[in-house]
Amino acid sequence: MELTMQQAFDQAYAGVMTQGHKSQGVHGGCAYRGAGGSKCGVGQLITDEEYTIGMDGSGGGKSTSIYNVIDLFPARVRALPMDFLAAIQRAHDGCGKGWNKKEFEVEFHHHMEIVARDWKLKMPEPMKEAA
Repeated sequence: MELTMQQAFDQAYAGVMTQGHKSQGVHGGCAYRGAGGSKCGVGQLITDEEYTIGMDGSGGGKSTSIYNVIDLFPARVRALPMDFLAAIQRAHDGCGKGWNKKEFEVEFHHHMEIVARDWKLKMPEPMKEAA
């Protein structure tokens, strides 16, 4: 199934905002799959069945930069522009570590507004707090 840039953007945004924190691996760096099953922005586009530990650099000695692991991603994700995926990755990775949920959400939202502007995408409707 093909994935448009808007669909990928919306999925990444909603997933990370719902999660409410950065996805970090065991060594503290950002991870496609982190502690407790957390996912970075690009990781939100990869199902658990599609994920391989090699995406996070384990065992292969590769950096987890999207440019080094793109060949491990499912075809529908690889079909998206590489620079677009890298922008989503930077939006997540650029947020501070250890911030509370609100601080993280404000910063991630700001970074994603820049991605939306640069790629001429629409920001998703504001997410409602759970009652």
